[in-house]
Amino acid sequence: MRSASSNRISVAATDGEMGSVRNFLFDDQSWKVSYLVVDVGNWLKRRDVVLPITALEKPDWQTKPVALI
Repeated sequence: MRSASSNRISVAATDGEMGSVRNFLFDDQSWKVSYLVVDVGNWLKRRDVVLPITALEKPDWQTKPVALI
């Protein structure tokens, strides 16, 4: 698994890039990633959005962006 702190992982919506992954939220029983915390703000103001893993397509590590379904 890649760490969001060492590599920038972009999240893309149908109209373009929406932000980058800041953190992962895990299920405390199964230790599986359940949610991604995505920074959708700009350089002046940070705004975090929590997205469920089920709302994302399988990542392609060659092209980097993770797409919303």
